[in-house]
Amino acid sequence: MIIVDKHIIKKYIWTALIIVLLFLTACSHTSTKKLVNSNIEDHNIIDFDIQENNNKHDPISLKSRQEEMLSNDRWKEDIEFYSSQLKDLHSNLYMNISETSFDAEVELLSHRVDRLTNDQIILELKRLTAKIGDSHTTLEIIPFLCKNVLPVKFALIEGDIYCVNATEAYSDLLFKKITRINETETQVILDEFMTLVESENDIGREFSALGYMRLPGLYKAIGFSDSTENLCIEYEDGAQVKSLNVSPKSMSQAKSIKYLLEANINNNLSPLDVTSEINYMYEYDEDNKLLHVQYNKCKDMDDYSFKAFSQDIWSFVDQNAVDKIVLDLRNNTGGFPFLIDDFRKGLLDHKAYNSPDKLLIVIGNPTFSAGVLSAVKLKRLTNALVIGEPTSGSPSTFGSAHEVKLPNSKISLKISGNYKAYYPNYEYNTFMPDVMIKRRLDDYKSQIDPVMRYIINH
Repeated sequence: MIIVDKHIIKKYIWTALIIVLLFLTACSHTSTKKLVNSNIEDHNIIDFDIQENNNKHDPISLKSRQEEMLSNDRWKEDIEFYSSQLKDLHSNLYMNISETSFDAEVELLSHRVDRLTNDQIILELKRLTAKIGDSHTTLEIIPFLCKNVLPVKFALIEGDIYCVNATEAYSDLLFKKITRINETETQVILDEFMTLVESENDIGREFSALGYMRLPGLYKAIGFSDSTENLCIEYEDGAQVKSLNVSPKSMSQAKSIKYLLEANINNNLSPLDVTSEINYMYEYDEDNKLLHVQYNKCKDMDDYSFKAFSQDIWSFVDQNAVDKIVLDLRNNTGGFPFLIDDFRKGLLDHKAYNSPDKLLIVIGNPTFSAGVLSAVKLKRLTNALVIGEPTSGSPSTFGSAHEVKLPNSKISLKISGNYKAYYPNYEYNTFMPDVMIKRRLDDYKSQIDPVMRYIINH
């Protein structure tokens, strides 16, 4: 007969229970985060007509849910989770904000939740995320605060804000200097929205803030408006100051908005402001013997890889009279930076084009992430000439982001996992062109692309 000490049995039972609990806890923690594709991609919603909505939830239902369910205690849980996840997962959280400052802001916000609205808490979390200064560590607040978008587009030209595109209903605003929106000066609005943008540089902050200026939901959350509907836009018309009430469209309608000015991709002298849903394409200007390659996203298309596309480019060059190759990265917001290697490999067999008067890289404010890194790689490894405007993305950047959701509000937080200097010892936090060409108001009016005009004339 075997006699077993009952104290030993209890010990094994408790040990087994502890192991099970630890396992379940680990599984629960793991389920809160996932590794976003190791591509380096979009940071903020910049142009709501062309950007994919990375958050697949309905923004209206999300907003109503967080308004109904979040008590002060739940917000405090979200804030603590936000802080702990950033500390656990970010590769260099204190590069631009000290640990003391970060902890102090987290503690202050936690103490203030009972005096803030839900929208204000979300904005404070967004501002704190922006202070990290990493364009790939982002808090996705747009689906929670914004359900519609203004059918007008703004640009910063020589320090002033202009309307550079609009629908027929608001044609009076086109090419006009915008002075105030809902009785607040546009520069004040721009400065405030810039505090919400996660970026390494002011180019990125300005560019994304101009996109945010189209979102009535942000005006209401910050206090520039009492509603998320009409906004009153004041503008200069000659010596007069006029105003116009602008009604927004729902986010679901954003891609179908018909603007007065649509880019003509078949004319090299027309601005390519509207990003094609095609990741890459090329067109040939026979008169000027120029091959214009538009590279919009560093991602393979389902039925046409970038490798095959690159091979087709060089085959076309072999079979046609091509004096210049223009690789246009102005609308490229990211993806996989290594894809550009396939284009560069073809250049090795076409060394006659490896010169600044034959190979031209075009960058602009929208160029971001892997789009920037593609331009950097070509600049460093070829003799290409880079033309255009500074990029919103940085040549040294974070990537391999983890995505977590705050447990109660379900707001998505993306956290960078590594950092790499793709251009060591580079003196700027934006990628600068060799030849700076900024678009003037007259260029918008004439619909002539100054970059392409420069390339053709030189």
